[in-house]
Amino acid sequence: MDKTVKVVVALVVLFAVGFLSYSQLSKWHRKEADARVADQKALCDQHIADLQAAWAQCEEALEAQLQPQAPLPEERMEEVFGNGDGLFKLSDDQVDCRLIDQQVTAIFAYLDKKGYLAARKFEGDMATYVKGNLQRLTETQPIVIDEMGTIFRLLQNVTHLYRILGKERIGLALDILSEEKEIVEPAMAVLYAWMTTCRKPGPDPYNRPEMEVLYTYAGFFLDTLGGRSYLLRRDSKVRMLVNYYSLLLLDQANRQELNRFGIDIRPYIDFLFYDITNQKGIMYRERYLSVLAALQNRYHQEAPAE
Repeated sequence: MDKTVKVVVALVVLFAVGFLSYSQLSKWHRKEADARVADQKALCDQHIADLQAAWAQCEEALEAQLQPQAPLPEERMEEVFGNGDGLFKLSDDQVDCRLIDQQVTAIFAYLDKKGYLAARKFEGDMATYVKGNLQRLTETQPIVIDEMGTIFRLLQNVTHLYRILGKERIGLALDILSEEKEIVEPAMAVLYAWMTTCRKPGPDPYNRPEMEVLYTYAGFFLDTLGGRSYLLRRDSKVRMLVNYYSLLLLDQANRQELNRFGIDIRPYIDFLFYDITNQKGIMYRERYLSVLAALQNRYHQEAPAE
């Protein structure tokens, strides 16, 4: 009997000890689990806060990038485009070709003064360099139709500018684009007017191409693999500007019934509108978007019913 009682008491004691041990272990485990959950929650809250802060910074950076580039100081504009009547202005007024000629002369003089030609061991002045480039580009034009007909035709197009102008001439152009980034936009506006509106029919002392040649190069940059691949290797702003002025040339070709390759302008208007909307550091963004919106409206109205 005593032996049985002792066994029972021993079992009860063991059970009690085991139960107490289990209870203590459970409490400890729960406490540890709660602590880990709290740590993980705090870590997650910190990650969320960091992501929200990073998102806010991205939004601020994007907003800053999409702000128009501040206009250049008047002294800088005078240095490049001349002073007085020749100072560059972007407006919707009729182009004054006398002023455009003054501005182009001032640009050439400014680039001569900077010594880009001498650095590349070119003789003559910037006007001579431009005249030679335009002659070469006019004499040998790129392929716009059936570019993919043979691998040889494709390679010709991809290497067109390099073959026609050569390493040093292209190198000089890239030097200027790299060093004069802040004046690229107004300079291209002046040069576009000089090459189109202010180009008189017949022989030209600067070898400015006829509209048919300009249209060919517009089609090359907009509608061929060779032209697009060349622009993809350039700065995004330069690529956007070349596409913009190529599109204006294509519009001119349409209005003059010179679109002999039958290039559809509409998808390029839509693409460029989106590109400029998301492009950073554009000085005349609103001007470009206004022109493109007018083109969208006109070509949408002229489009035949499906």
